[in-house]
Amino acid sequence: MTRFPLELDTTRAENENNTLFNAIKRRYDETTDLRNILAKVFTILITFWLLAVMLLLTGNTATYKLSDSVLITLLTTTTIQILGMMVIILFDLFPGGKKEKSKE
Repeated sequence: MTRFPLELDTTRAENENNTLFNAIKRRYDETTDLRNILAKVFTILITFWLLAVMLLLTGNTATYKLSDSVLITLLTTTTIQILGMMVIILFDLFPGGKKEKSKE
């Protein structure tokens, strides 16, 4: 007397595997779309921010007359914000990196 059936019904397991694969693929597609949208939004935001800073700097001589400390602060914070946003975007678009390499 055998404890296992001679023919195993694998249809249910294959269906569950296909369902899981489809769910993972759908989540990957949604995440990819979201990342693309975020990258575009941040690129546009950074472009407009840099344009505004350049207009402030060029208009400073005749119109605004901002002090040197204000200009230094503006340039410093702008540089930090742009670098920070780009780092966030790149780490979001390309996760892993050092952690995955150290496991190998």
